[in-house]
Amino acid sequence: LITPCTMRADFAALDWEQYHLQSSRREEWLLPYDGALARALSMSLAGFARSAPLLELGCGTSDLAMRLHNDGWNNVTAVDISAHAVETARRQWGSPSGLRFIRADARRLDAFEPHSFGSVLDKGTLDAICCGEGFDHEAKLVASAVERVLVPGGLWITASLMPPSVVMPLLDRSNWPYTRYEPLDHRVHLYHARRHKRGCGWTKWHWHPVEGGWRAKYANSLF
Repeated sequence: LITPCTMRADFAALDWEQYHLQSSRREEWLLPYDGALARALSMSLAGFARSAPLLELGCGTSDLAMRLHNDGWNNVTAVDISAHAVETARRQWGSPSGLRFIRADARRLDAFEPHSFGSVLDKGTLDAICCGEGFDHEAKLVASAVERVLVPGGLWITASLMPPSVVMPLLDRSNWPYTRYEPLDHRVHLYHARRHKRGCGWTKWHWHPVEGGWRAKYANSLF
């Protein structure tokens, strides 16, 4: 059973491990991949090679990572704070080359080296983290973690029910000079934040395997 879900006010208090243990449904947060989201992501990520490592935050039991992989992204990592959700995803989607599921907290991402990903996506994860008191502090933890794992010039894309008046200030960071948003439907916005391109002379990034994932190397010339 696939269930489309929207945010509830009590999500901040949820024990996500228990939530997934007690749920037998495969859930898609906010909206499915097909349609507006697929078109918007295709346009937003057009500047990235399909081999550039891509990270999904808070994958839960969604099929987003698998759908991206099926669309040609061949280096996709999906993380969730719930070990049960991660194991469920592994059983559901198997272990095709270029797709992996890992337990990690979106507020820390300490399982990954700096500059590990070209882009980071989330669909409703920032909303869930921002449901409780002190949401601005929690959101800044996510932003700091995402900034650390993105390469310079890397992109964070988040689909959210929260209005621009709430989300845009959360993305206001000195290392992210470029932010924008667009409506996907009457409820959901897609927000973009691009990491600062430190050292604008660097023109090309190469990805090489390291323990636990991939890392970027750059060169100061065209190839």
